[in-house]
Amino acid sequence: MKKRYNLADSVEVRFVVIYNNPKVLKDCFASSPCVSSENVIAYYNINNEPIPKIFNKIVQEHLQENIWFVFLSSRFCSQGRYATSLEGQRS
Repeated sequence: MKKRYNLADSVEVRFVVIYNNPKVLKDCFASSPCVSSENVIAYYNINNEPIPKIFNKIVQEHLQENIWFVFLSSRFCSQGRYATSLEGQRS
């Protein structure tokens, strides 16, 4: 699948967030002051569909738009030991 590239248009970003736990979505992603909710496509993966299948479905729905996608999954949220081990590290 290939999107058309158009230099003349401004490009927007959509954050595609796949989650199984609404609390994780709320605490890890939706609480960010840096991301507007209007730029978020949140998908509640209640049926545990394969993540690539969901991403492809969402891209297909937006093929006519000139946007960039940032794909995220609640599986990537750090919940404890990784978060504390990264404290004080340079980014």
